[in-house]
Amino acid sequence: MGAKRDPWMAKHPLWVVFFVFLFVIGCVYLIYGLPAWRVTTLRVSGQYTLPLAELREITRAQQRSRWLLFFHQENLWAFDTRAYERRLRERWMFSTLNIRRTMPNTLTLSVVEEQPAFVYQLQNAFVGIDRDGIASTYLPAIPSGIPELTFLEPPNIALNEAALSPSQSSFLATFIGRVKERNEEKLTVKRVSVAVAPDTTLRLGMAGDWEIIVNTAASADAQVEALLLAYDQKLKGQELEYVDVSVPSRVYTK
Repeated sequence: MGAKRDPWMAKHPLWVVFFVFLFVIGCVYLIYGLPAWRVTTLRVSGQYTLPLAELREITRAQQRSRWLLFFHQENLWAFDTRAYERRLRERWMFSTLNIRRTMPNTLTLSVVEEQPAFVYQLQNAFVGIDRDGIASTYLPAIPSGIPELTFLEPPNIALNEAALSPSQSSFLATFIGRVKERNEEKLTVKRVSVAVAPDTTLRLGMAGDWEIIVNTAASADAQVEALLLAYDQKLKGQELEYVDVSVPSRVYTK
């Protein structure tokens, strides 16, 4: 009987290591270095007004970030879509934001941009507050036509934290929405002043330097109906300091 032969791999361990090294390098190239994987195109669809030049710059900033501590995120596989989404949401507000990697070379965004319901000045920054009362994004300035929030006791609000309670947000969405339907300049809400809890009143600063006093613990519909009825019957055209509709059955004016 002939002598038993050792397997080739056992007789040539250095060659095995060499071929394994080549295999790993080839896999890394196919996954990371292949030109088809490189992000070179950004496609955006949906409803938006955000400047595309700024969006591209944020995209390039994400590509320059590190993946696995060593590699830049210039590759579709390496591109961190969650971190990218956080960057976008820190700059803009979205009702819908879907990010997809699409072969070849393409990052695809489907967006529906949402304007802030309110804006709050936090130290030297402006914070956009969404319709649910959440501090959602930093803004470079106060957008035109967006009411400004003020607080009798200013809170220290961070992104993704509540600036308004759910009841306050729901009340304001109903009240301001119905008043806005009148499309009348003097009924435009410019600012909202929030009292200190447990006080549930709000003071709505209107165009023309007058205020509406409301109570978020009561019905928004009843209060707005009381306001509009009093406005149409006797207040329109008058110089006003405030109108108190917090008790809809007894409207006070000054």
